[in-house]
Amino acid sequence: MQQQGRDPALLDMDTQRLDAHRDVVMARTPDPRPVKVVRRADPIAPVALLVAAAILVVALLVAACATHNAISTVSDGFRMFAVVRNPDGSSVACAAFGLTNPVAGILDGQAGAREPVWLRADDGRHLSVVWPEGFTLQFAPDAAIYTDRGTLVGRAGDRIVLGQTGYGEAAGTFDDPYFASGLIFGGCYPVQMR
Repeated sequence: MQQQGRDPALLDMDTQRLDAHRDVVMARTPDPRPVKVVRRADPIAPVALLVAAAILVVALLVAACATHNAISTVSDGFRMFAVVRNPDGSSVACAAFGLTNPVAGILDGQAGAREPVWLRADDGRHLSVVWPEGFTLQFAPDAAIYTDRGTLVGRAGDRIVLGQTGYGEAAGTFDDPYFASGLIFGGCYPVQMR
C-alpha cells in the first residue's frame, strides 16, 4: 500500500521507526504470560536443620547442668532437692523400673551433725543422700524421715532402698551425694535440674 505523493523510501523509514519504537515499548511492558517460579531447595530442609540444631543445644545445656542439682539445706542440716512438678503442682509421671543393685543401707543419724542423716552401707561406708523437697527429719530421740505427705520413710536402724538410684550415679559423699529420686516411698520424685 502506497500513500499518494509519498516517496516509498520515506515510508520504509517511517515503518522502521515505528517498529523500533514498538520494540522499546514492548521491552518496558511486562510479559503478560504467567511466570513459572522454580524453587531451588525444599523449604522444610532449613527449618528441620534449625530444629535439629536447637535440640542439640538444649541437650548439651541439660547435660552441662546435670551435675548442678538444686540442693537446699534447712536449719538442722537436712538436705533436699527440688522436685519436678506439673504447672498445677501435681506430681509428674515417673518411669516404673527397678535397679538390680540399687543404693541401699541402714538409716542412721546424729542431731547437730553437718549431715544429720545418712545411710550406712553393708560394708560400713557412710552414704550421703539428698531427699526430695517436702521430706522432713525428726529426732525423737532417734532420726526418722517422713515424706511430703507425712508418711514414715524410716527410722534409725531401718533398711532403706533407693530403688531407682544406682551406685554409679554418684560417689555417695557429702559433695557428691546420692539423690533419693524417682518412684520411691509411694510417690514420684524426679530431680529438678537447674
